[in-house]
Amino acid sequence: MILEIRRYEIVPGRRDEFATWFDNTVLPEMEAIGMQIVGQFVSLDDPNVFFYLRSFADEEERERQTQQLYAGKKWQEELAGYAQELETDYHVELVTPTTGSHLR
Repeated sequence: MILEIRRYEIVPGRRDEFATWFDNTVLPEMEAIGMQIVGQFVSLDDPNVFFYLRSFADEEERERQTQQLYAGKKWQEELAGYAQELETDYHVELVTPTTGSHLR
């Protein structure tokens, strides 16, 4: 299992707009291609930070689904521009559960 912890810094004052857009527009696109979204979160420490977690069986699945999403017509023509308008920075951390993790 591979888990992506994705952290996005959003234009000040627009995090709620981003979260709503993500939930209503981006999430369905991800789920339609089989991506497993563990959850979406807003930071309690920073009013401009949004997180979400994606889970993949292995690196092959991650690469295939990521390519399918970001090379797709909907992302290229509709979603990418809006994402870039709202995001000021992002970081992706790849992790895998330890043998004692409940997520294995």
